[in-house]
Amino acid sequence: RPAVEAAVIARGVTTVALQPLEFVRTIRQSGALLPSATHLDRGAWEIICAEGPKSLWRGGCTTVVRDVASCGLLWSSYIAVQRALRGDDDDGVGATSALQSAGVASVCAVAGSLLTQPLDVIKTRMQVHRMTTSDAEGYRKVRIARFSATAAALHKAAGVGGFWAGWLPRAICAGGGGLLLGPIFEFCQVVADDQARPFRKAFVLPPDTTNRMVHPYKQRSMYVEVKGA
Repeated sequence: RPAVEAAVIARGVTTVALQPLEFVRTIRQSGALLPSATHLDRGAWEIICAEGPKSLWRGGCTTVVRDVASCGLLWSSYIAVQRALRGDDDDGVGATSALQSAGVASVCAVAGSLLTQPLDVIKTRMQVHRMTTSDAEGYRKVRIARFSATAAALHKAAGVGGFWAGWLPRAICAGGGGLLLGPIFEFCQVVADDQARPFRKAFVLPPDTTNRMVHPYKQRSMYVEVKGA
């Protein structure tokens, strides 16, 4: 449990900190595929000047929920499956092979990506949404993409299958990452458990001041015979 909580918290903090880069990457990729969408052909500074710095965190809540959920599903299912395969609760960490750890982590990562795929699609649509428009009279209108409205518009346009658009590349990416995360997790767990153990001190014998070697058979007094009553 502590390992899952630490992973989830770390993933959430990382997602919030790097959300502007995720947003810029999404609009750049979408702009390359949709040349007619001129609002996507902008840099980070242009977006800040037009919509404010907070616009770089557009779809941030959905992104955080997606990443935290996928991370929690990955590690909680991975640890549960590994314990079930080992048949123990806490002992035996690192007893499984690296191939088994890689396979289990890869399957768990793919499952997490499939379950959170709708959040990824909704996040992408929220980020490529054109927030500012101008009407016929020249007035500026701001329309913020809400989660429920975006999900409803997506369902109306593409149906239920639209929520899993692009699932295969994301699942392959997650599965490939799981092949590395499993063995690395087991190795780091062994290192962490080893560091928690107390260090052993070397037992240093005092020097023999006599510098004399005696054959054991010459000293009968060193043997103690124990006789029963």
